[in-house]
Amino acid sequence: MAILFENNTTGDTGYSSVDADSWRAQTFTPSIAHIITSVKITGQSHGTPGILTISIQAVNGAGKPDGTDLTSGTTDGDTFPTVGHEEREISLTSYALYANVEYAIVVKALNAVTPNDFYWRGGGTDYARGKGWYTDDSGSTWIDHEMDFLFKEYGIKRGESAGVIAVVETRFHYVDASGTERYIQGAAI
Repeated sequence: MAILFENNTTGDTGYSSVDADSWRAQTFTPSIAHIITSVKITGQSHGTPGILTISIQAVNGAGKPDGTDLTSGTTDGDTFPTVGHEEREISLTSYALYANVEYAIVVKALNAVTPNDFYWRGGGTDYARGKGWYTDDSGSTWIDHEMDFLFKEYGIKRGESAGVIAVVETRFHYVDASGTERYIQGAAI
């Protein structure tokens, strides 16, 4: 059963647009090591954003998304409401997150037809374990958004469910039938 780990549910006072070149990101820092399985974002459709890609990325030394998707999932952005907004859960491929390491939730609308096709809700800067970012050049340059985005991040505790697999750096992690987390050490390619 999925557990809510990190989240920001305060400051629902605004939004920021996402389209083919303009992406948005919210960094977060788990306080407990776990395996992420899904995220919820709150948004609204304005036009035809098409398929939204929601990914988890590592961050660079400046706390900005580093461009490498660790895991991702998709949802049909066209099915978000055009009036009001909806909180939607997006399933991700399971991935092991470390405690006290910063990651980024990145939202992209790569097939958006026009600018400003999808709006991710947010506002305020109350989330203390991360911050909002934006890029208008497909991730080449990330700028402090001065606004945090609404999100909920779900997963399972490590060792909680047999059959869960994940790759962390050069290790292949899996949970055996007894619920014990195991790993196979690989080599960097």
